[in-house]
Amino acid sequence: MKFKELELKGTYDSRVDDVYNDFFNKVLSSSRLCRRVGGVFTSRNFAACAEGMQEFIKNDGKMQLVLAQTFLPEDADAICRGYAGLEDQITKAWITNFDTIKDKFIENHTRALSWLLKNNLLEIKIVVLCDQDGRPLDNEKLNRVSELKRKIGIFRGQEAEEYVSFSGNIDFDDPILGDAYHFDVYRYWDDSERERVNNHNTEFMRYWDGTTTKIDNSHVLKTIELPMAIREHLIKKSPRTKNEIKLASIPKLRTYQEKAVNRWIKNNGRGVLEMATGSGKTITAMCAMLELSKQNDSTLVIIVVPYNTIAEQWKLRLTNMDITVITTLGNNNWVREVSDGVQLLNSNGRIGIKVIITSYSSYYKEKFVSLTQECRVPIILIADEVHHAGSFEQQKGLLQNYQYRLGLTATLQRHYDVIGTEALKNYFGGIVFSYDLGQAISDGILAKYKYHLHSVELTTEEYKRYNKETRYIGMLANSKDEDRHEKIEFAKIRRSHIIRDAQNKINKFEEIIAADPLLKHTLIFCSEKQINYVQNILLKANPPIKSRRIIANDPKNPNERMKIIQELVKENYDAVVAIDVLDEGMDAPEIKNCIMLSSSGNPKQFIQRRGRILRKFFGKYKDGSTKEFATIHDIMITPQIDDAHSLITKKTEASILGSQISRLSDIAKLAINADECFIVINQQKNLISGFLD
Repeated sequence: MKFKELELKGTYDSRVDDVYNDFFNKVLSSSRLCRRVGGVFTSRNFAACAEGMQEFIKNDGKMQLVLAQTFLPEDADAICRGYAGLEDQITKAWITNFDTIKDKFIENHTRALSWLLKNNLLEIKIVVLCDQDGRPLDNEKLNRVSELKRKIGIFRGQEAEEYVSFSGNIDFDDPILGDAYHFDVYRYWDDSERERVNNHNTEFMRYWDGTTTKIDNSHVLKTIELPMAIREHLIKKSPRTKNEIKLASIPKLRTYQEKAVNRWIKNNGRGVLEMATGSGKTITAMCAMLELSKQNDSTLVIIVVPYNTIAEQWKLRLTNMDITVITTLGNNNWVREVSDGVQLLNSNGRIGIKVIITSYSSYYKEKFVSLTQECRVPIILIADEVHHAGSFEQQKGLLQNYQYRLGLTATLQRHYDVIGTEALKNYFGGIVFSYDLGQAISDGILAKYKYHLHSVELTTEEYKRYNKETRYIGMLANSKDEDRHEKIEFAKIRRSHIIRDAQNKINKFEEIIAADPLLKHTLIFCSEKQINYVQNILLKANPPIKSRRIIANDPKNPNERMKIIQELVKENYDAVVAIDVLDEGMDAPEIKNCIMLSSSGNPKQFIQRRGRILRKFFGKYKDGSTKEFATIHDIMITPQIDDAHSLITKKTEASILGSQISRLSDIAKLAINADECFIVINQQKNLISGFLD
């Protein structure tokens, strides 16, 4: 495939991108030549140069690699005094580094590069930074020179003038983010970027061809060939054939994610990770799974998800890590495949990990339960969006023979279900790690946001209906009706729907759109009664705002839903209008606006919705703008309290706002404009003060 067809972005950041699959693998699969300046030599940096090279190696691509050498102070001193040769010290450092590799990821990628070296598809040169007298710098002095810290790469495709280059940080150690990638990409066929590609190639050749190069008034750079002893040592590590090369992508954890894994492991492989949407629960869980599996020769992992889209995300990430996955969702042969997988684990002592992905609607049923109960190796249960498992029916899937248990959620608390919440805490072993939205925003993991509150009142007819339901609830509360609790709950739901579907919200929505007619990258959450009105308003805007809808059964195929989101990301649509179904399982950092016409009183809902737009996006939109912050518009219903009203009427009006206060306050407190929001909220709270029970 040609580079132009790869839809490359201008910037990649591992906090929001899967850089292995989104960039390296895509570009290298279509490359004939790869040139890299890989920074300072460590076995880890050396191995990182092989990331994404599975297809590149399969296609017999060629690589030229430059690595800078560092020295311990005593080794640099020995070279300066003539006690040791330069190449001898370099050889000792490389071989010592390679012989102490314990990380499987580094080992596999080192073996891949060794294969390229053995087959003359890899050339390596080493650069040594020296002072003006030709004496090599030790580690401490070298760290003061930024020249060799930056990493660049140039890729040549199949045709003339088909070049892509990158420049930036790879594997830097941040106190919060841990190891991360952040680099810019330049395309030769883009007139505005061609000069940068040429500059990167010139910079590479300066290292590659030079024997001595002056880089400033105090330092010179020497380039030497890879010593033969290092070449021979590496070739010994080479696999016999390239078919043996397996370059799985192992996620790199941020510091807080490592802490989450360690807490779970220390709790004997049990517990809930309560982590903000967008903070990397899936990657954390995968690494926890891998870490715990080291304790056993074979492990069965059962991952339970609420939706097909989430199942596909898990499957893709695990497959990229070279882990075999069986999924029951949309698979007519799952019974046989699961049965065969369990039998294989039981009969062979060293299988490693086998993963089964299933749904909450299946994992508790007899057909699935009976198959897993036959398993005689340790089982890890990973319950994604674990709050789903708390219903009475689905608690049946929380089997005692699951030795290890990991729950993932943004908030474990089930709305109006204390019993279900406690059941989850007891089964999984409590919450062992929390990382909330405020921490994620403060740490720069998620984007900051502005929160705009818009107030409207109920119509006279809506208020009458609301008041009627309120009186009915009061009457039931004082009655002896055996079914009063159930009837009260239904009445509360009907009453909440009056707030949710309020007609004046549509009028206010039209004002919001009129104020921002160029609205793009937007999610709009509304109710079933509102959706046609909303799309008509968007269509009549000047210019028209192109939108698609996603509701429970339209489109029915989850993959089609994700295609709609991708079309939004590509700016083929300006907005997606949704009813609840996007509350979980969507990852599109380009989305930056959210308008909420309808919201339930469930905190989980607005936590999920807010999380949809707070993922950081480091690239540029088509108009050249960036995502500096996200924007949330929320329409609230305000009461109509008048001194002439009766006490009962005042209490009714107060309850209209009281049901919304918690949501409004929780969203407002983390907003950039929190002070502005709370002026509005507190004014309303003062208005109803003394009238809420």
